[in-house]
Amino acid sequence: MPIKKKCQYCGNTFITNDKRQKYCSTVCYHLSRRKAEELRICLCCKKKFKPKNPKQKFCSRRCSAIWRAKDGLPWGRRWTKEEEEKLRELYPYKTNKEIALELKRSERAIRRKAEELGLRKDPSFFKEVCNRRKDRKPWTDKEIEILRKLYPIKATEDISRILNRSVYAIKRMAQKLGLKKERPFAKLGNAYQLKGLIEQRKVVEQLKKEGWKVVEPENAFDFYDAIIQRNGKSYIVDIKWGKKYTIKSRTLQQMMKTPYSPAILCVTPDGERFLLEVRKI
Repeated sequence: MPIKKKCQYCGNTFITNDKRQKYCSTVCYHLSRRKAEELRICLCCKKKFKPKNPKQKFCSRRCSAIWRAKDGLPWGRRWTKEEEEKLRELYPYKTNKEIALELKRSERAIRRKAEELGLRKDPSFFKEVCNRRKDRKPWTDKEIEILRKLYPIKATEDISRILNRSVYAIKRMAQKLGLKKERPFAKLGNAYQLKGLIEQRKVVEQLKKEGWKVVEPENAFDFYDAIIQRNGKSYIVDIKWGKKYTIKSRTLQQMMKTPYSPAILCVTPDGERFLLEVRKI
């Protein structure tokens, strides 16, 4: 839809379909760029400088920071002697987060200033941190039982919500207990991929009921989903579920190297199945 706009250089009105257009012509655009290249006076140090864009008011970031500090803005604040003394007192025994909250500065600013002043944490601070880690919430027998039941058949993100623990804590405890995910869940990148993988499992179970011999791979991250056999014929199958399918050439190449005949088993959302044999031509 055509829009009426005012040129930012010459002030003439013009009609355009683009909402982002600022100038009526390329001539006005280039003239505005030239105007930006003219020398300006910095608001802070009063020196002349060549601006890089039309809105630039300061010659450098330092001048911009000083100007902002004058106006009472927090960004670019200079360190006072009192703040430096307080940092020297607190830095060896407190965390950067605690110091940042007390001095009303960012953690990055605390780290940089500590490096400038050559400050280091006290050995007693590291001992205290280690003790804090030891005081973490211990695992109860009930939580371990729930983890044993859910870990093989549920996404780790869902288990972390149920037990109110981090994903890292869940994975670490599962590793200690020697727990492993069942095949469809081991492939999960996140909980939202679960639907397609469950449907694949349903297809495998239906094929078993119909008399097909189904051999699933030992490793969940193998290139194929199953080997199916019936009436002397055996196929190595990649199962695809849903409305759209993507077939990777690398998967096909790997399937062609096996002694079985490669095939793609496509399953529609309605439950219809199509076995497509792959042949090299």
